Amino acid sequence: MEYYNSIGKSISFDVYIVLIRCLIVLFYLRASISIGSNIPPDEKDDIKLVYEVIPVRVMIDGYKTFYLDALYTNNKQLYVDIAELFAMLNISCQSGKSANTLTGFIERENQTYLIDYEKGILKVGNRVVQSSHGLVKDKGILYLESTLFSDLFGITLNFNYRALTIQLKSKFELPFYKKQRIEKIRNSLSMIKGEEPADTILQRKYHLMKFGALDWSIATTQSETGAGNNQLALAVGTEILYGEADLSVN
Repeated sequence: MEYYNSIGKSISFDVYIVLIRCLIVLFYLRASISIGSNIPPDEKDDIKLVYEVIPVRVMIDGYKTFYLDALYTNNKQLYVDIAELFAMLNISCQSGKSANTLTGFIERENQTYLIDYEKGILKVGNRVVQSSHGLVKDKGILYLESTLFSDLFGITLNFNYRALTIQLKSKFELPFYKKQRIEKIRNSLSMIKGEEPADTILQRKYHLMKFGALDWSIATTQSETGAGNNQLALAVGTEILYGEADLSVN
């Protein structure tokens, strides 16, 4: 009897230890589940996405360099201000009334695009892309993830984090490229024809001796009680020894 009682006691003690361990594990699992359930599903992605606003320098070989603000996230992604970038490149871009949409055209007027932040839709021509994480709105400004510029618009943005620079390249002729090219052609034709550019200040040429303008005046007064008064004034403007000279006689 004692042998079986000792075995029975040892078995019941082991079961008791196992039960305690199971209760502890269940307690931690329940706590972790309750903590996770307090976070709304639509806010979980926002908690993961941490970004900072940084100024970056955009460089285009042989043409121009400019600065714009961008967002850099903790997962090493770069989001660029769409409207500001397109304005620098002279690409058509209009904002909607609610500041949640951007519309315009790329390269040709019939190649239109639509960016809708609320629906997460990016439409270029007949192509429609759904991207929930490609668009970010901060302080009323719409930002687009840098790799999507190449995929949708044919504009490649190579970002260097150490130098905070973006090397920009495009698969088509950007509008400001075309504008500069036309201006160069016009300037070349004007030089061939000998035409002076608009808003040009022409330097004055002075002479050793040159007659200018002649001003004269005559005034006379008469009085019954006294003598009359006659006045004659003569002024001449000339150039003498490459300078101006004014002569006057009253």
